[in-house]
Amino acid sequence: ANREIALLSHVFRKAIRWGLAEKNPCLDVERNQEKPCDRYIEDWEFQAVYQQAAIHVQIFMDLAYITGQRQGDLLKIKHLDISEEGIFFEQNITGTKIIVVWSEALHDVVNRAKKEFPDSLEYLVVNSRGQKYGSSGIQTAWQRLILDCVDKGIIKERFTFRDIRAKARSDG
Repeated sequence: ANREIALLSHVFRKAIRWGLAEKNPCLDVERNQEKPCDRYIEDWEFQAVYQQAAIHVQIFMDLAYITGQRQGDLLKIKHLDISEEGIFFEQNITGTKIIVVWSEALHDVVNRAKKEFPDSLEYLVVNSRGQKYGSSGIQTAWQRLILDCVDKGIIKERFTFRDIRAKARSDG
């Protein structure tokens, strides 16, 4: 709900700038309190979900775990961001510019992505139509995967894609 309020607030800010609205009613809406992620994904849980995932989700899981980057930043990886040094990221939220240097695991996942998506001229990982994955597309695939794993008893408790980043920091 907080994300929807933020989106609607952004729309109203634009509308005010364009002269289509006089006031942003979202400023008076109370936000829901959120708890930070505190779910640690056990290695066996990660592997169990990974084994059930489609190849593009496996690649995103690997990239998240190896690089520790946010989902939105992973979705933006272009071939131009890949250099001899590693993968360049300009983080969406903070604007921080970093290079994640090569490791054997990072080389492996990038090579696997290039092999799986050879027709992708711009982005490292693309959908079946050769287009960049949108946030909603990968989130839908993730939710289906996690719910399916819980329903089948493969894992007992859901975890979010964001929890993979926390696991990367913890295991680091």
